[in-house]
Amino acid sequence: MRLQPILLISLVLAGSAKAETLTVEVPAGAQVVSAKAENQAMKLSTSATPQGDSLRFTSLLPAIPYDLTITLKDGSVLQGVNLGWLNEEPVDPAKDPMTDEDRAAVTDLVKPDKDFFNKIEILHLTGDHNRATALVRQIRDRAFHSDKGGEIISRFEIWYFRFEYGGWEKVQQGQKVVRRDRFENREAYDKAIGPIRWMPELGGIKLEKGKDRTITLTAWPGDKPAASSSSQPSTTLPAR
Repeated sequence: MRLQPILLISLVLAGSAKAETLTVEVPAGAQVVSAKAENQAMKLSTSATPQGDSLRFTSLLPAIPYDLTITLKDGSVLQGVNLGWLNEEPVDPAKDPMTDEDRAAVTDLVKPDKDFFNKIEILHLTGDHNRATALVRQIRDRAFHSDKGGEIISRFEIWYFRFEYGGWEKVQQGQKVVRRDRFENREAYDKAIGPIRWMPELGGIKLEKGKDRTITLTAWPGDKPAASSSSQPSTTLPAR
């Protein structure tokens, strides 16, 4: 049987794509129930089996960003979120670090106005004096059209900002939806969203071709010191 050209190319690519290994070392005594690495855009997902104080992902493709989700025995969900820039534009090494004034200016751009959501806040913010990325939570918990009474609409998005012409501006049409839900009441919202701990340290993880990688978490969110990895941690802003 003669293989068609397209099928032959697919077989060659499949044979040449070597999966790399990611190991996540967790705090001693951590009670991990499940863990997965996912790229939603490419519909890629793989699980890791907890082995002592480490998690081992053996089916990750190189150069592909993955977000990790780790579920603990107490129900907490450690959710990786990618706070990298919106495209492959390289970081300018000459730019100064983000200042308190920069953070305040960006925060002022994230507030309820005439939009649908009546509550908007930044959960994580990272960047420098040139550009910034934020995880933004938006909530509509007041009456809206088609509301059956007490419903809540929740959305988590990644927003991007640039410092241009002497001030900070939001990159229009650049935001990415991470999660969106509609809950019938506050209890349902708290049950689904309450256990989530958003962790930039577990988001946008890439492996180089031919190289395995290890990430060490020294503590869970809320512990001291904060969780750390080889990536730069973001600045967590208090809820307003």
